[in-house]
Amino acid sequence: MWKANIDQGFTLLESLIVITILAILLGIFGANFFSFYQKEQLNYALIQTKRAFQQAQREAMRKSKICTLFMQPITNPATGNVYYGITNNTGCLEAADRTTPNGVAIALPDGISITSNVSSNQVIFGIRGNTTSAQTIILSSNYTQAKKCITISIGIGFMRSGDYKNGTCFTAD
Repeated sequence: MWKANIDQGFTLLESLIVITILAILLGIFGANFFSFYQKEQLNYALIQTKRAFQQAQREAMRKSKICTLFMQPITNPATGNVYYGITNNTGCLEAADRTTPNGVAIALPDGISITSNVSSNQVIFGIRGNTTSAQTIILSSNYTQAKKCITISIGIGFMRSGDYKNGTCFTAD
């Protein structure tokens, strides 16, 4: 009587083909996921930065004092790593959810840098929440080509955010 051998399994060639297909799919989806993650980090930094500016503007009006925010690279004394952050020396960003060690009000995610069209890299809100100069703040990632921006109007301090392309801030809100 003839018996079928049911314990054969897969051949080496079949296994290699399946592994190759899985590696290709993983490479495609892994790169897309990393790009998506970096863009979300940039969006998160934009939201946190805009909220910090809005809070400083409100505090300037509420406390009738000038609020100054500085955008600068900061070195973490524990690790020596450099990251970008927003600091203030006027007590305008005292909310518990934004306070981090070493006087840094906002610590941007790793790989995100912040610059301004004003050489001093600072934003000053007067007692009426106004600014003395129009500013464009640019957030960029070391890992993607995407850039985000916040514009602050002169006089009333109105803020808008959007995408930064070819030297222009295209605002969406």
